[in-house]
Amino acid sequence: MGALYWKISETAGIATSPARSAALEELRHSLQAEYAVLRRCVRVVDLEGPDEVVVAAEAFKSSTDPPFRAFKQLIDGDRTAPQRFEDAYEPFWNALARFVDVAKTAVRTP
Repeated sequence: MGALYWKISETAGIATSPARSAALEELRHSLQAEYAVLRRCVRVVDLEGPDEVVVAAEAFKSSTDPPFRAFKQLIDGDRTAPQRFEDAYEPFWNALARFVDVAKTAVRTP
């Protein structure tokens, strides 16, 4: 998802055109597919993971909501959406880093 977020940021900077609209729509489909994978992975963590990993996984999944909402608004032509998307990017990465750290610790703890 992070790689797609980078592409969204790049595409958002392109002047409005049919090519930009098509690229954003393609990214929307790709992002939805990646989110489906993320949801399945979080379900596995919910079922099998220790509580602290479950909490971090759920927080990570939730961190994808603000950028996706802003992305949909960007597609709809909201001129303030690109900044909201950028503002949501750092919390997304922080939640991912937190999940990875918590998961590593859980795996390494006997």
